[in-house]
Amino acid sequence: SRATARGFQPMRYYGPDLTGLFVGDAGAFGIRTTATFALQRKPGASSYASFGFRSTPALLDAMCDVQRLGVASENMAFGEYHNRMFAAQPRPPAREVRALLAEILRAAPSRRRGLRDILSIARPGGLGFLRPWTHSLHVTVDGYDQRGADRAVRDIRAIARGHGGTALPPALPLALRMNPFMPVETLIVGYGTRNNSVPTNRIVAYSQAHELARAVDGFFARHAGLMRTSGIEHTALWVGSGCTIGVEPIIYWRDAMSPLRLSVVTSARRAELAAIPRDPAAHAAAVELRRQLVEMLSGFDGGHFQIGKYYPYLQHLRDDACRQAIRDVKRMLDPDGLLNPGALGL
Repeated sequence: SRATARGFQPMRYYGPDLTGLFVGDAGAFGIRTTATFALQRKPGASSYASFGFRSTPALLDAMCDVQRLGVASENMAFGEYHNRMFAAQPRPPAREVRALLAEILRAAPSRRRGLRDILSIARPGGLGFLRPWTHSLHVTVDGYDQRGADRAVRDIRAIARGHGGTALPPALPLALRMNPFMPVETLIVGYGTRNNSVPTNRIVAYSQAHELARAVDGFFARHAGLMRTSGIEHTALWVGSGCTIGVEPIIYWRDAMSPLRLSVVTSARRAELAAIPRDPAAHAAAVELRRQLVEMLSGFDGGHFQIGKYYPYLQHLRDDACRQAIRDVKRMLDPDGLLNPGALGL
């Protein structure tokens, strides 16, 4: 099936857009064979800023106010767990450092600006400056020219200071912009002895951000005993997008890794991680913790980006008629039930 008619579609055509069935269906209704992407003009210049925060409320106030400016291309925050993880990263090989510096110079609008960006992140201790902070906020601004991008970042710095933020070297947003496709291992393998992870997420309006944060903190506080005995840790990532603030709580525990997880681990660590024995009790505790977390987060208005098999979509529809309509569409498009069985609760 195709999600759009052949050729460019500048707007929805007249009548119901039935192709929307294939958006967010987790592969339950069809297999995409064609995709069309709208390209964006490369920005004339970019500017970066990072800040340390001591409390979640202060962080969220700053993130919401940054979003309201409407100038940030990226507005994201890491919790204490990831700050420690980044701070503990060994110094990359010299060739990787040279490649990053060359990319910064290439991407900058001028050599002088590139050198300035390099000096702004040059620290003998790498990302060690992140370790003392419970939260770190990282913002990227793209502008028509460098002056405009820098002016926007000055306003963002004023917002962060006003909410108690401390300016940090913008090494992380700059590095992520230069190398946006980080190894998948970095995303799924935990820090220290916790090697397995499962994420959840929820996006809400600005007005619900603090309530969402209190709910997440309260959830983990209530389960602190279970997490301690099962060797489970957690963190939360925050992101601003459009008129929403999103959270991604992540649960980490030590356990044998699945073949899929091991397949994306670099060869340098594969033998070490493959030797970790199974821990059925920790695994069961982590899965149950995630199930309860998903259930708690589903009580918030908004949405999320993980609708596959962990999130009970069909069961959460409001009435039997809606559920039956989804089942009828599934039966019409996939009568033998071959497409991603179990997705959406089908």
